[in-house]
Amino acid sequence: MIKLLLMFFSVVLLIPLSIKPQQSFKNYAKKGDPIQLSKIKVIGAYLIKADEPVHLVEVQITDCKGMFDPIAFTQEDESLPQENWQVAYMEHIINAEGTKILADDFTATEKPELWKGNVRMVFFMHYLNLEKTLRTPFGECPIPKATKLPARLKMVKYEPPY
Repeated sequence: MIKLLLMFFSVVLLIPLSIKPQQSFKNYAKKGDPIQLSKIKVIGAYLIKADEPVHLVEVQITDCKGMFDPIAFTQEDESLPQENWQVAYMEHIINAEGTKILADDFTATEKPELWKGNVRMVFFMHYLNLEKTLRTPFGECPIPKATKLPARLKMVKYEPPY
């Protein structure tokens, strides 16, 4: 019985040593990684009417190599731990002209072909600070001054997360 207890505690005590810490967003895309070779531009940030501050962010990714996790789009907030930073919400892949939804957050992973080449995407972000950069899987990117939502994007409907 004592041998069994010793073996159990040995295993329990060794498990945490084998668990790697969660990867930092700072290290998400390193120089030379294929994902880093893609280019990103924030086309616009559009204020949305809601109970809390929220923007629709439109981005263009050039030479995208394939699928990536949209929640890697985030913004640093020094007052919060990293796991509480705001992230992309309700992402949609749209056509090159930005006039039609090709896939939403539920169907995008079923269409891997949409994630290659030039990818245009919109997503909502709460409490976006336009004075700070947007962290992305492709590096940091400046955010332009917020403007009125263009008519071509009215098809993207905001739903509160609660």
